[in-house]
Amino acid sequence: MMKQLLTISCILVSICSVYSQETSKRQFPPLEFYFSVGGEYSNPNNLNERLGSLGVDKADKFRLAGGLGLSYRIKHIILGLNTSTSGSSFRSEDDNHVKNSHVGFYLSTNALRVNKLIISPQVGIGYEETRVRFVKEGVTGTFDDLLTTSSNRVQLENKGEVLDFGVAFKKAKSNTDFYKTLFKIGYRHGLKEREWKISDAAVTGAPSDRMRNFYVQLLFGFGR
Repeated sequence: MMKQLLTISCILVSICSVYSQETSKRQFPPLEFYFSVGGEYSNPNNLNERLGSLGVDKADKFRLAGGLGLSYRIKHIILGLNTSTSGSSFRSEDDNHVKNSHVGFYLSTNALRVNKLIISPQVGIGYEETRVRFVKEGVTGTFDDLLTTSSNRVQLENKGEVLDFGVAFKKAKSNTDFYKTLFKIGYRHGLKEREWKISDAAVTGAPSDRMRNFYVQLLFGFGR
């Protein structure tokens, strides 16, 4: 899926390049670009239930996030690509750390307007990867045991395709075709329930979760 999205991205960039050459009379092509800063919420219920029953700290539900987006408008239709990364703490080496990465392709429109406010609904599909790392406290054993047969640090991962539904808000600038991006709220929904895996290990009996992710983003960018 990741390779397919990258292929689509390359095709999109090529189309945008050709289309912008054909419309060379415009001073600036109909592009939108932004950086995003915000937060995400997700609760892997089955994983946290299993961790709780084992006496292990549950995976954090809230994460800080950052990302970027690029899109191209053809009349009223917007074709875009966005990506984001989030973490439950600023330092990736912290214990019980949760990290999420997302890349996706979306369709949108700027046709809905209330005075200078642009309301831009979006629907897309993407690929998401969630990693949960936690430390088991109180583990004892020999040095060799911890290196070969057991460990006090475990990393879990859950990967798969997601649908992405959102609404972005933008503000048109007076006497110009340009606008600035404001903020976005959205929800990502996993296409299927997927089993959690332990990195670089083959295990059985792992819990499964359908990943669900609510997010809010401040958007720092502009478009035309």
